[in-house]
Amino acid sequence: MAHAGGIARCLGKVILCETLRFFSLSLLLLQQYFLAGCTQSQQPAQPTPVVTLQTTTDTIKVADSSLGRILTDTNCMTLYYFITDIPASGASTCYGKCETAWPIFTVDSIVVSSPIHAADFSTITRTDGTKQTAYQGWPLYYWQNDKKPGDVLGENVQNVWYVAKAGLYGDDCLQTRSWCFPDG
Repeated sequence: MAHAGGIARCLGKVILCETLRFFSLSLLLLQQYFLAGCTQSQQPAQPTPVVTLQTTTDTIKVADSSLGRILTDTNCMTLYYFITDIPASGASTCYGKCETAWPIFTVDSIVVSSPIHAADFSTITRTDGTKQTAYQGWPLYYWQNDKKPGDVLGENVQNVWYVAKAGLYGDDCLQTRSWCFPDG
């Protein structure tokens, strides 16, 4: 009998070992199955949407100055208009020495923020073929004596040059030019 008890104990251990091995193998197979399910899908994987935040730099800005809210370029250099230009005509009257003193302003792409609107800007082709940016029909210029951002030294030069101001020009201005300029 002692021999039979030892066999039963031994057989019990074998059965226990085989059962553990079976469960271990089953667990390993289940793990492989589920892991494979995580990396392989029956449908093609959909691309993860990527949100790209675009930071754009305004090509024309509005700046506060001693003259009010003025238009500037990207580097905050003041922009001007010339009252002998005829607004919305698509033409500039500043050439030669005038253009040397008052370099034209031009940008390839209009990017602006409130309170100004891209629709208020256009590009004209000058008689020499160069492009010039205009605001509400007025060609825009720099003043040669403005040396740093915020300078407004070209204001009222010869009573014909003025700082371009945000929202200053309305339809009345373009039609009658009555309230655009200090002297009417």
